[in-house]
Amino acid sequence: MINIYDVMEMIKMGEGWKVDFKASPPKPASIASSLVAFANHQGGTILIGVDDSKRVVGFKPTKEDKDNILRAGRDSCRPPLASLEMEEFIIDGKSILAIRVPEGSSEVYAT
Repeated sequence: MINIYDVMEMIKMGEGWKVDFKASPPKPASIASSLVAFANHQGGTILIGVDDSKRVVGFKPTKEDKDNILRAGRDSCRPPLASLEMEEFIIDGKSILAIRVPEGSSEVYAT
């Protein structure tokens, strides 16, 4: 489980092997690609509502947004990624969504 301090540190450090920023909710195919990349590496976190310049732009996810992300992991990834953790955080008065992707098993993941 990730906490607000972890998220703030990720934003401060910027994108890298284990962190990906998305200013707005990506299309299912795009999020599936990020999920697979993290599962094939060592896991990672996608922060939706943070732009590439580390600025918190905000994103208030709806139930549909969260369902679409879970569906992308389940239906667009082979083997399915069903153990995604999602949590909302408020930073600088703006909501962001953190998606934690665990390191995959010994299998290779694909979209």
